Amino acid sequence: MKTFFETNKRIRIVILLLFLLILSGSAGIKVHAEEGSVRTVKVGFFALPGYHEIVDNTKRQGYGVDFLMLMQRYANLNYQYIGYDRTWEEMQQMLLDGEIDLLTWARKTPEREKKFAFSEPIGSSNVQLNVRAGDGRYVAGEYEKYNGMKVGILKGSSHNAAMAEFAKQKGFVYKVKEFPDTQTMSQALQSGKIDAIASSSLRKHTGERTLAEFSPENFYVIVRKDDK
Repeated sequence: MKTFFETNKRIRIVILLLFLLILSGSAGIKVHAEEGSVRTVKVGFFALPGYHEIVDNTKRQGYGVDFLMLMQRYANLNYQYIGYDRTWEEMQQMLLDGEIDLLTWARKTPEREKKFAFSEPIGSSNVQLNVRAGDGRYVAGEYEKYNGMKVGILKGSSHNAAMAEFAKQKGFVYKVKEFPDTQTMSQALQSGKIDAIASSSLRKHTGERTLAEFSPENFYVIVRKDDK
């Protein structure tokens, strides 16, 4: 079966543009003069089910991995995957500090555009508002019942602003609980510590029910601003 990347012609253009971005002078990438030499790229690899996963203790899989593997077909690159135990917020700081060379899954925000250089889009996603599968207190579209809802959000994520705008548009008030990673956030939902989760539609989940999807946006590969 062909993958999404193999069937999408536009991704080939994205690959070439991103390749040019990487070759344009990143200080953290080892560049060799010999033709055909391998370039080592330190990639931020944070845990996100469905996007970045490690299975059987060794195998990496997910949307982000598939993208990097396809890019490898067009360039002689060797990836160093770094930071599976680090949070999304920490990943962004690691990129700024030069501990990694590139990071995927980033939506554009004014604050990020001041710090990072962006590739062409590598995909799009929505924000999902999810509750526990067996929680009958909340019904899709009955927004007045969402008042007082305790919503878990990922610290440092642009989805937080999208959630706030969605609540404003639908006329309900909610309480925010920030979490460092999606695993802790999911556990809090299942244990009843929070009522809902606002997260990416790229996140693989079980035992949850989606109330709403909103704020569709592209996401990108980012590098440090001075690497541009």
